Amino acid sequence: MATHFLNVDLEVTSDRNLQVLADAFGEKARYHLSSGEAPGETLATFEIGLDELEMAACTPQKRNDGGEADAKIRKFCSLIRELKGEAKEVWETASSKTFDLGYEGGLSPHYYLSNLSPETMGKIAEVGASLKVTIYPIDMREAG
Repeated sequence: MATHFLNVDLEVTSDRNLQVLADAFGEKARYHLSSGEAPGETLATFEIGLDELEMAACTPQKRNDGGEADAKIRKFCSLIRELKGEAKEVWETASSKTFDLGYEGGLSPHYYLSNLSPETMGKIAEVGASLKVTIYPIDMREAG
């Protein structure tokens, strides 16, 4: 089994009603709401898909070296910049806003590279979010 990119999650923590943010994103982003780490906080985890044109722009090589992650983050940032009213206020006052890039480790290749463009890194900063990387261990049942 090869190391590979899984997805980008947008994790937002706030003491405000994050359902407002979920409603503003609409059908463009799936979400899950749960209790945050601090009392009274809620954590919303959002996922976003790419349409056929967006996926077509991610050639197989680009998909393998971070192109899909790059495209998903840019799409999220576009949605965030379009926020209005209460949803924008909820975003701006959230205690934590993080893009979490998920990868599953594997037995190959010897090393794995995933690049985000400088443009995308700038967009993350523009919307006031941070970036983290989660690497899940290989599932030996699948590798077997």
